Amino acid sequence: EIGLDYKWAQTQEQRQRQKQVFEQALELAERLQKNVVIHSRKAEDDVISVLSAYNVKAILHAFGGNAQQAKKAYDDGHLISIPPMRSKDRRAVIKTTPITHLVIETDFPYIGKKVYDIKKAAQYIADVKNMDVEEVRQTTAHNAAQFFSLPL
Repeated sequence: EIGLDYKWAQTQEQRQRQKQVFEQALELAERLQKNVVIHSRKAEDDVISVLSAYNVKAILHAFGGNAQQAKKAYDDGHLISIPPMRSKDRRAVIKTTPITHLVIETDFPYIGKKVYDIKKAAQYIADVKNMDVEEVRQTTAHNAAQFFSLPL
């Protein structure tokens, strides 16, 4: 997991240092042909902009951005990860992002407080997209398995 966290890096100097390290990690991932999981807090525009300069695939973990940011990310071939937290922006992200570009997570113990909270994330997507929850579970599992090169 790599990325930018502007909650803690509040000065321009701190943010620039984080960007440098983020770019170095992306260079390594590109060279090794590895996918990455991206942490982004209060830095979605910068994360998506920097990420677009590299030939890597990413999951934007516990995505907290808006629908326009999500569209840029999935247009670039990345996956958007939905935790079991509801918000107006997250609802818009779910509504506009194709199910083929979504995965689910708990981010336990920080977001989901119990293992079964993963079901809440799947149900949230199902509710917003008016889909069967089992279809959401199967599709997001397939998306994650493909990303991590795991058998289904």
